[in-house]
Amino acid sequence: MALIFDKIDGYTLFTPIIIESENNSFSALALGPLAVLPQFQRRSIGSMIVNHGLYVSKKLKFGIIIVIGNPDYYKRFGFVSAHKNGIKTPFEVSNEVFMVIENNFGALKGVRGILRYPQDFLDLIKYLFKLPIQLPILELRVRLDLL
Repeated sequence: MALIFDKIDGYTLFTPIIIESENNSFSALALGPLAVLPQFQRRSIGSMIVNHGLYVSKKLKFGIIIVIGNPDYYKRFGFVSAHKNGIKTPFEVSNEVFMVIENNFGALKGVRGILRYPQDFLDLIKYLFKLPIQLPILELRVRLDLL
C-alpha cells in the first residue's frame, strides 16, 4: 500500500495459491490486482509497491510468485512466462500475460502443475467483472465463464 498525505494512493494484493501436479503441490502467491490512482501514476509508486511485496514475500519464504498482467510492466521485475515453466491456469489466458518469478533461488526447480486459487478470490474477481462501472485497476483478462 502507498500512502501520500495519509490517503491510500496505491495497493496490491498477494494471495496464497497452490500449484498442483499429480504427485505434488507447491505453495505460491498470486500478485494482483495492482492499483495506483491515476494522478499518482508514472511516479514509480506501483514499482515500489511490487518491489516491497516481492521483498516481504521472500522474507516469508514464498519463492514462487504468479501474475497475470502486462508483460512490458512485470518483466522489469524479473517475471517470465509461466507456461514455459510448466505452470498452467485453470482458465483460458494468454501465454504472454501469465508470468512467474522465482523469488528465491531454485524455487521453481521441479515445479510443474496447474494453479489452484482460493474460491473466495475467484468469487471476488467474478464480482468485480459484474460491476456496472469501469475498473481501470484490473489488468486481468480471462474468460471468467470458465472459472
